[in-house]
Amino acid sequence: MISIYEEVVIMIATIAKVDKNRINEKTNLFEDLDMDSLIILDFVNQMEERWDFKLSAHPELLDEMETVESLVAYLQYEIGGVE
Repeated sequence: MISIYEEVVIMIATIAKVDKNRINEKTNLFEDLDMDSLIILDFVNQMEERWDFKLSAHPELLDEMETVESLVAYLQYEIGGVE
């Protein structure tokens, strides 16, 4: 079974058009991968569809989730999965 972290990395790599090997827990979505607001919006939409939750209802949280690690931690909390 694929972990939330692995799924997030694959999503980010696909959306940001970067090699998934460039992405680790400390990767900053904005600074390291140059993800702009449109790319982030696409990413959020895909996460919401995949895990059936509404992050877009709380856009202020995106500012707190700059790294892959913080994003995965939020996802684990939101969907109740701890890995």
